[in-house]
Amino acid sequence: MSTPTSPVPLWINNQPILTTSTFPVIQASTGQTVQHACSASATDATNAASSSWTAFQSWRDSTHVERRDLILRVADYFASNLDDFVACQILETSCTKEWAKNNVNGSISYLREIAAQVSSVTGTIPPIEKPRTLGFVFKEPIGPVLCIAPWNAALILATRGIASAIAVGCTVVFKASEICPKTHAGIVKAFVDSGCPAGVLNQLQTKREDAAEVTEALIAHQAMRKVEFIGSAAVGRVIGQVAAKYLKPVVMELGGKCPAIVLDDADVAEAARQCALGAVMHHGQICFSTERIIVLEGIARRFQELLVEQMQGLEEVAGSAVSDSIARHAEDVVKECGDKTIVGGVDGTAKSPSLKPTIVLNPEPSERIFDEETFGPSASLYVVKDDAAAIELANRSSYGLNATVWTKDMSRFMKIARQLEYGQVHANTISIYTSPTGSQGGVKGSGFGRQNGKWGLNEFVVDKFVSCTPYLLSFPNTLPPGGRKPCLLGGGGAGNSFSVTISSSPFERKDRMWYESPAADEESSFLAARACAAAEGRGYEFACEGLAKTRGNMRFMSGLQPGRQPQATPTPDSTDMIMKVDAPCPGGC
Repeated sequence: MSTPTSPVPLWINNQPILTTSTFPVIQASTGQTVQHACSASATDATNAASSSWTAFQSWRDSTHVERRDLILRVADYFASNLDDFVACQILETSCTKEWAKNNVNGSISYLREIAAQVSSVTGTIPPIEKPRTLGFVFKEPIGPVLCIAPWNAALILATRGIASAIAVGCTVVFKASEICPKTHAGIVKAFVDSGCPAGVLNQLQTKREDAAEVTEALIAHQAMRKVEFIGSAAVGRVIGQVAAKYLKPVVMELGGKCPAIVLDDADVAEAARQCALGAVMHHGQICFSTERIIVLEGIARRFQELLVEQMQGLEEVAGSAVSDSIARHAEDVVKECGDKTIVGGVDGTAKSPSLKPTIVLNPEPSERIFDEETFGPSASLYVVKDDAAAIELANRSSYGLNATVWTKDMSRFMKIARQLEYGQVHANTISIYTSPTGSQGGVKGSGFGRQNGKWGLNEFVVDKFVSCTPYLLSFPNTLPPGGRKPCLLGGGGAGNSFSVTISSSPFERKDRMWYESPAADEESSFLAARACAAAEGRGYEFACEGLAKTRGNMRFMSGLQPGRQPQATPTPDSTDMIMKVDAPCPGGC
């Protein structure tokens, strides 16, 4: 990490990299420059991607125990350095202390759940239509991943993707936010100090005007195999276009316009409290924020009174916006609604960039607030006549990330939940909710792919199908000690040979082996022993137990099953494996 006088470095191959180009990091609540950060170039992007590719060659073969234990050590590091992480977030993003602390604790929960899920990423053995053939579907790490994380939940949203990719054997290039580079550098330091091998996690950040060039250089690099992007829908479209240009798969979590539906049997007071909190927490700068509240007309008057009361007491909880531009956008969207504001509104006297907790009543579909993410502490309130109307209005959005329903009737809730076009639907809770063990992701304009739990880990693996059938192995032969000439068939010449047959496929129990030759001499015995040793050297799980002379032939047997005779000449479709050992007679016999 940086010092008060040195800029936040890049991290490549576990080494801090200082660049001549830097940019200032400004705390919006004070307007002060709190530090500077190194700004990556396209060349730095190439170096980071190459480092990740080199590290992937060995990290992909690490055991799940190694990866699990690394993630657990990182979680412990977060717990031991909680105060430092909290201070960094407040310094860079102007968030409240409570929000910063929740981010650290949430990251710890995610890390420990990811570690717990590592061994759940397993392949399958599907039935195969081809006789005597086995099939395997292996889960393999996709390769180096580019993770692009935002500033608004700086620790959770970055740590989750990075840890999920590393946990399954991928390496990561992490493009940190220019708004909170020191906070994000703390994540990399946590991994490095916890024993993460060089190149497994690299970090770049860049000034805003160079972001497009550096990001495309990373996506275009042949080493990078997938992109995870968390951010606005507008930037997501750009990332998606660049990824499509280079045929790179993308997992995206974008914006939201989360509805809270309050039914007529709900706990009205609790619903009002949680809806207000969901609208203003972290100044509304959360993709899960409650942006639309839909209430049934039978309880609308009472609910509205309680909601206004709750909103008026949440200015301190709301805090400040991360930047002037974010605050101005939220203000502009609210201003367009005119006299429909029933509480809050634009505060022209505020010393820091902020918007008062605001409720707009029944805006029209033509107004921006109807389906544009405000990213401010505001929500729209709609009154509808029944459940069907509530569902229709909730689904009338280009987004589909999170929704919540307030009711005491769980049958009614489940019916509504199945009809809502959202990736997550919750009952009787704040909309700003997800679980480390559950699937998280959006539909429609809120993105695609899933995070959290086993779903998040599976985003960074690919399926490989492998099929296996019996086959012919040839082992070269050598002369026995003392230079004896092995003549097995007694006919002379250089074409003499013998065969060893193993009765069972190489994937079943290796329970029988025999050697058979028309001759029963020392050379035959020697070659039979060599064939068995060669087979054992190739990994077959049997031991050579003895020789037996039958019908004038030499049979070499191991674990011969009663009641089944050896096959001297197995057919091509036999389940037996044939090992042919050529035994030339130099100079003739």
